[in-house]
Amino acid sequence: MGIGQYSVAVPERRRYPRCIPEETTVRYSAAWLSYFPFLRRWNEKVAYAVDLSVGGMCVDVPERIKPNTRLKMEITIPRYDERIVLEGIVRRCFENPKDGRIYAGIEFKGLPAPLSAKLRAMCEYFNSSYYKDRCREREEKRLFQ
Repeated sequence: MGIGQYSVAVPERRRYPRCIPEETTVRYSAAWLSYFPFLRRWNEKVAYAVDLSVGGMCVDVPERIKPNTRLKMEITIPRYDERIVLEGIVRRCFENPKDGRIYAGIEFKGLPAPLSAKLRAMCEYFNSSYYKDRCREREEKRLFQ
């Protein structure tokens, strides 16, 4: 570090630990369209999960979404063979200047206790050393075959 430059440790401010769920996709549409199934399917978009927690998720979206937009979502997690249907509110949406991709931070709303417990268990698994070792082994096999 140069003169006058200091490193400052910033405490973690997130309420829930995040995990990176492999190959997780999200189908979403504006919540008010959920009352009209034919409109919801016509207006439905697909995004990819960047990270996930009990309280919400960050997704790589195809286009900007206005903050405070309510979304009806279906999250598909192939590793768990799981489909989760829930609602969320877009809290922020931004474009990454490095790669030009658009990301949305979505807060989950009205999660029942069993679903919260399931998400917590998934995050613990995805953050476990066992899972990370298995991913590393799969990657090594793929590289050396």
